[in-house]
Amino acid sequence: RAKSYRYVTFERYLAAGSHTVEVRLDPDDVVSEATDANNNAMKSVKIISCRILDSHHYGNTSAYNGTLSNYTTVNMFDVTKLVPENTTPVEFLKSVAVIHQTTALNPDIIDGLENGFVGGKHWWWCPAVNGIPVSWGNWTTYPLHEGDVVHWDFFAYIHGIKDSTEVVFKPRSVTDYPEPFLHGYNGTVWNTTIVYPEELSYPWKANAVKTRLNASGVPNERISVVSVKNVTNAGKGSNNLILLGTPANNPLIAEVSSRHSDVGLPVYFSFSGSGKQMIDDSDDVSYEVGGMVEACDNPWNGSANWEETGPSVWLASGIEDYWAYKAADLLACDTSKLDRTWVNRKPYLVPILNPNGTVTLDWGNWTGGSTYEIYITNNLTAGFPATPNATTTEKSWTDMNAADDEQRYYKVVNETIEGEVCKINYTFSPGANWISLPNTNPPILDADKLIKSIPNCNKVAWWNSTSQSAESYFTVTFPPYYVGKNFDIKPARGYEAQVTTNAVWTVSGWVPYIDPIRLKTGANWIGMPFNTTISDADGLIKDIPNCNKVAWWNSTSQSAESYFTVTFPPYYVGKNFDVKPARGYEAQVTADVT
Repeated sequence: RAKSYRYVTFERYLAAGSHTVEVRLDPDDVVSEATDANNNAMKSVKIISCRILDSHHYGNTSAYNGTLSNYTTVNMFDVTKLVPENTTPVEFLKSVAVIHQTTALNPDIIDGLENGFVGGKHWWWCPAVNGIPVSWGNWTTYPLHEGDVVHWDFFAYIHGIKDSTEVVFKPRSVTDYPEPFLHGYNGTVWNTTIVYPEELSYPWKANAVKTRLNASGVPNERISVVSVKNVTNAGKGSNNLILLGTPANNPLIAEVSSRHSDVGLPVYFSFSGSGKQMIDDSDDVSYEVGGMVEACDNPWNGSANWEETGPSVWLASGIEDYWAYKAADLLACDTSKLDRTWVNRKPYLVPILNPNGTVTLDWGNWTGGSTYEIYITNNLTAGFPATPNATTTEKSWTDMNAADDEQRYYKVVNETIEGEVCKINYTFSPGANWISLPNTNPPILDADKLIKSIPNCNKVAWWNSTSQSAESYFTVTFPPYYVGKNFDIKPARGYEAQVTTNAVWTVSGWVPYIDPIRLKTGANWIGMPFNTTISDADGLIKDIPNCNKVAWWNSTSQSAESYFTVTFPPYYVGKNFDVKPARGYEAQVTADVT
């Protein structure tokens, strides 16, 4: 019988771990042979656990039914199973799906969903391992390692439109978090550096992202948390990077964005033309609000080339800090929402100021719940009422009485959606007025947008506490009609707006995070949290370390009011003015403080 078959196959279940398999032909020596030296064979094999899943159209795991499946429903799969070490992505795929291969390299049909051209784009099945696309030609040779996640996605190359002259690329995916931070690629696991701007709440956000990585199994010794000003070239080039912040306060984000096609970044920042925007390269849709979590090649590791399989760069970013925080929160506490190749963290609750003075709350981007409670207050410090002001089953609601209050704050509860939003009336007197802003909708990101938004405004200014000098932007009667320093606008800062006549300016937006306020020695222009419990100058000066003077500009009298320290009783003198949200104030300190 040993001479009867050229090939002998059999199946054997092996548990995870290392095994030795021995095959014996004619173990009882009943077949007469010239030699039986080649009757026995031994082989060592290691059984490992890996995960394999598929998706379509950049990470969508819902069933597909359309042109490329001949309108037959194709369900996606997600399986974790044992396989021999060094199994390839294609071999692994064959164990869970029905596939068709036109060549030895690439499947063109998986479970009935077929490569093809539709919607002006060519759609392909392509694998990634641990979020990193497997190079073309390596699909049948890449050797799987313990814990690898093989993700087959049915996708179109970015810029892959027929006859496109732009650089085409395949983006890395964030759907398989905590990969690539946990298992790396092809057995190489890189350290991870979380890079943050050293301002506002970013240090806390960075540590929260690290904590989630630790909880996901990434060892503490493989993660470092570094401010952008302290990151080294070696740290950038040899590690995975998670970049937090905005292009304005984290220049690494701006640098990666400027090379978006080379590194394979699907959404990039544009600060020219019609303003500051995020642009999705897959469909050229632009966004002013919202955050973004996305991944690409690390350009500081060799070259900027999306086809490389080295360390990754992840961005948790936005144009404004508010939305960059929201993106970072996805990595810190809500990774289940990393459900596409790249994730646009859209606003869940949007306040819309209508021309007739009403305010519409829209939560169409929210996917939870069926009944929603709306709460309203005109004093965020006092809090919201115990019972809702309105209830609805719709995904929007309009406050017909929004004009009743100078300041009006809202929250929508099924789960609390997004946080608080607001409507603020600013009443300006001719001359100077000191203000601070929420995160406005639409965004006001710089002095140019601010001066053009305020009625009858001919100048805006702020005090740069770092340089201890004023920066202003103002109108002139000749082109370009606006000149000066086009400084950034941010919540928690104080600004001056000069108007030529009495004016009322109404904005809607999101209530800012309560951030640490970093003060420099000398004068600082600040805004207060919208739920501040500080009610007057005496409370303000005593709350700020090393503070010897606080002031504001009374727009009605067009004069400064100040409250300051002296070396004799009562130790504080001057005008104990009121402190309110949406106003701007000056705080003078004798040393840098937070």
